[in-house]
Amino acid sequence: MALRSPSQKLTWPKTTELVGLELALQAAADSELYPQYTIGLHAWFLQQIQAFDAKLSAALHDDQAEKPFAITGLDGQFVAQSRHLQLQGGKTYRWRVQGFSRTMAAGLATWLKQAPQELVLKDTPLTVQGDTPCPAC
Repeated sequence: MALRSPSQKLTWPKTTELVGLELALQAAADSELYPQYTIGLHAWFLQQIQAFDAKLSAALHDDQAEKPFAITGLDGQFVAQSRHLQLQGGKTYRWRVQGFSRTMAAGLATWLKQAPQELVLKDTPLTVQGDTPCPAC
């Protein structure tokens, strides 16, 4: 499936209950990731949702024992360095987000209308190169 730039619009039917997205992220420079960086990915994602729907973000964070979404860690070429991972400048890393309910799928569709250009983990900026539906996520 072709990579779509963040400025293009991705849509699916309003009745969709299961959706998977893959974002291509690029590190501008060699950067160190802290060991629990996936907690940062989770927080960043909830902040993104909060920007357009505070109620949905709060529900995703607080209300449910079983969350209607899942995120992965970054997938790509890392350099192991002591207890940390090192991102390599210019390399592309993949990050996947899945939604498992109609409300979550609608939230992801709204989020993509204002697709982020950058994902920042602590002091590590990653440029969003594009996103694509991920049927195999």
